Amino acid sequence: MQTDSLHDMMERFWTIEEMNNQILTEEERACEKHFELNKIKLETDRYEVKLPLSDSPDILGDSYHTARAKFLALQQDY
Repeated sequence: MQTDSLHDMMERFWTIEEMNNQILTEEERACEKHFELNKIKLETDRYEVKLPLSDSPDILGDSYHTARAKFLALQQDY
């Protein structure tokens, strides 16, 4: 009896999972694909994933020096 119940629960679970996959937007599917292609399991059993960018990092321009100066200014306040 419990085996039937477990079987029914698993069927419902996979039905819901399949429905959830159909509801994803194009951007969400791209994000899922990015995760699958860019995840790395670390020795600590945690996962590391490269951040997905919707635009090229070049759009940031040469903002490193400005960002660093602002960061250092924040550090001086503490």
